[in-house]
Amino acid sequence: MVICRFEPKWLDIRGNPKLYHITDFAPYKETLLEYKKNGNWGLYVEKFTQQMNEDPEFQRLANNLVKAITSGEKYCLICYEKDYTHCHRYLIAKWLEEKYGVKWEEI
Repeated sequence: MVICRFEPKWLDIRGNPKLYHITDFAPYKETLLEYKKNGNWGLYVEKFTQQMNEDPEFQRLANNLVKAITSGEKYCLICYEKDYTHCHRYLIAKWLEEKYGVKWEEI
């Protein structure tokens, strides 16, 4: 699942039922634009963590994802930051592991 705020131009997901774009797993537009402007990773992490913990749609999607994973389905969170430790997919993976015990790996 492609979890970027904006769909990557280099990835054509049309016609591929295994790839779909879910913006509700992306940081709020304001959070992303603020980070791109000031580069403050700590503030970005703080705001995105708040979003993960408080946004009802994020929570709903996370619960559905956890149910699917615990029933044996496999998922790949796709974003385009080269350094995964400075990407929201990493923050989501860590959050899912801490909150639900979901194991993950960076590929």
